[in-house]
Amino acid sequence: MAAEESGVEPRDSEAVEAYEAALAAFAEKLNLLHISGGSPSYATVAAASVQPRLTTTGVTEMLSGKRLPSLESLLEFVRVVTTPSGLDKPTAVKFRADSALVKEWRGSWQDVKLAQRRAQWESKRQRATAPSQGGSPAGSAADADAPPEDRRPKAPVQGPDPADGRPATDRAGSPVCAEPSESPVSAQVSAVSARSGAGRSFWLRLPRWLMVVIALVSVLALIAGGWWWYVEWGRVAEDLENLENQRKVDAQFRKAHCGTTNQALTTASDVCVGITDGSDGPGVFGPGLEPALAVLNAENTAVEKTDGYVTVALMGPLTQGPGSLTGDRAVHQIEGALIAVLKANKGDVYPKIRLVLANMGSDETHWHGVVDQLKTMSSAPGAAGPLVAVTGMGLSQQESIDAARSLSAASIPMVGDVITADGFDTTGSIDTGARIEGLVRVAANSSAQLQAISQELRKRPELKTAALVTAPTTPAGTPDFYTNSIAKAAQNPATGLLPYLQAGSISFNFDVRGGAAQTSLGTISKNLCGKVTPDVVVYAGRATFLPTFLEKLRQRQCRTIPITVVTGSDAATLDRKLPALNDPDAPISVLYVPLADPSQLGDNTNPDRGLYQAFADDFGRVHHDQKFDTGHLASGWAVMAHDATGTAILAIRNAVDPPQTPPTVYAVRAQLYLFDVTNVIEGASGVFRIDPQTGNRKSLHTPQVVRLGTPSG
Repeated sequence: MAAEESGVEPRDSEAVEAYEAALAAFAEKLNLLHISGGSPSYATVAAASVQPRLTTTGVTEMLSGKRLPSLESLLEFVRVVTTPSGLDKPTAVKFRADSALVKEWRGSWQDVKLAQRRAQWESKRQRATAPSQGGSPAGSAADADAPPEDRRPKAPVQGPDPADGRPATDRAGSPVCAEPSESPVSAQVSAVSARSGAGRSFWLRLPRWLMVVIALVSVLALIAGGWWWYVEWGRVAEDLENLENQRKVDAQFRKAHCGTTNQALTTASDVCVGITDGSDGPGVFGPGLEPALAVLNAENTAVEKTDGYVTVALMGPLTQGPGSLTGDRAVHQIEGALIAVLKANKGDVYPKIRLVLANMGSDETHWHGVVDQLKTMSSAPGAAGPLVAVTGMGLSQQESIDAARSLSAASIPMVGDVITADGFDTTGSIDTGARIEGLVRVAANSSAQLQAISQELRKRPELKTAALVTAPTTPAGTPDFYTNSIAKAAQNPATGLLPYLQAGSISFNFDVRGGAAQTSLGTISKNLCGKVTPDVVVYAGRATFLPTFLEKLRQRQCRTIPITVVTGSDAATLDRKLPALNDPDAPISVLYVPLADPSQLGDNTNPDRGLYQAFADDFGRVHHDQKFDTGHLASGWAVMAHDATGTAILAIRNAVDPPQTPPTVYAVRAQLYLFDVTNVIEGASGVFRIDPQTGNRKSLHTPQVVRLGTPSG
């Protein structure tokens, strides 16, 4: 029997058997609960525990029936194994087990505890009524065992006569030599010797048979003591081994989860993917995001102390790595979203907004696991701060579309920030798939951008012919809907670019995988110096490869002929100091419509200049002891992420009914399609509405074209 209290050995066999049976049944029931919860590893259970902290050894003993756990440990185990899988760490920590289930397990534990006490009662009673062990008065044993000659009366000794100084004498008058007084040490030695002598005398008077019995009992006691020490040392060694094994398991767990205890994060190809609220450390997604994650953690910590809050997730490729198409713009994106959240949480407002980051990986190939976690966060019963909206949504590629359809199936509202491909909206017409209900976006689509550029080209009648250069796939080999959307929009008569392409009748595709872009673009540039040298090139590719293309154009044989490159909003990341954009001997210009250009938004001609200026001022302030780099505003991603997050927050606040009650995903999604007529969104990029049929942005002003390059181009 495994007793909870050391030193207690129950003597009542019936009570002991009853307790052992109760403990075994309790352990079996606990194992069934563990299995029904997905049978997580003991290390996983221990890592997910909070108060008290469980250990793998403790969980093992609990499930094996080795001993009855404390009530606190039991209830924490029940909470952990009934927590829905896929929750992010902060949500999982705050999860509470069903009250009826807690009541049931509390009652089961109390029944076993009562059986344990009944089994222990007899032992405690015997210890309480055992006769006390006391000694005789000091010195009485020694006197009783002393030899007869030592017990006879002593003759008094007379000291020296102070009058005449003669030596002392006994009663017979014989001179006596005075003994020096005994030192404390000598006195102790004498006392020990006396007791030893008395002890020997006691043992010598015992019957031989009794001495044999005592000797045997002593030997048996020594053997039992040695066995006890052997068993105890074995237990200590086992505990040390279990502790070392747990450390190894914990180390492996942390290695698999980005160096954290957050199951919502996963290490994939040395890159961290998954969901964080900032509490996993500022460097979990790389050093470039440390200031933003520090602000995220501080703001969420404050929000989680309030009575009511909901969660919004910013989803996308938030880290750099192989196949990355975003560069460092994810940093700008997160910072812009944070500014919207910080502004929304000021004052006495409801509900407060908790922001989490959902990283699909640099190439978005880990979207499936991230989306599954988001859906769990949205539907988990009893979870604090439920997920009610997702923003960002990644880039215009297949992975983002699949993720959007999966979230749509769970009725989760979505607000895209930088997705621009035609059809990547509520209609779902971007491919042959189903509609994507609940998806709206705040960026102008590809067709709207090319229409604005076409109007600009008509101001230059000398431009007559155009070539089309397209990169149809991503580095992962999946269709790139951003580039394909530009190519299709350019060939759509509605945008106004088709006559230029028909006059040039030149088109090339290039592959971006395995370094093929470098050589392909070089060859394509040479081919643009043929019998028909186009005045315009519609570049339907990512800005990641655009500097290479511009440099190849600069090196071509007919480089002195001016050429204009038309492309998408991605070009906002171009370095204005590129040699290809500043060489008068090879005049090249680039035309594009930015998502949000600071120089345009801050210009006095912009009727919504005040909205952008307020955002820019907030961006430049110190937030939770951190300050963002204002240079990050140039890409426009911070502005668009701010507007997407702000749109989601406005829909959330409009969906609160009754007061002080968190809105449902259905109510929030409905509000996204009501931003029309007078119900407008005042974003940093300007005032806009949402088309209730398509979910596309309806700007109140015509998109402005940006021109880069040499004046002669």
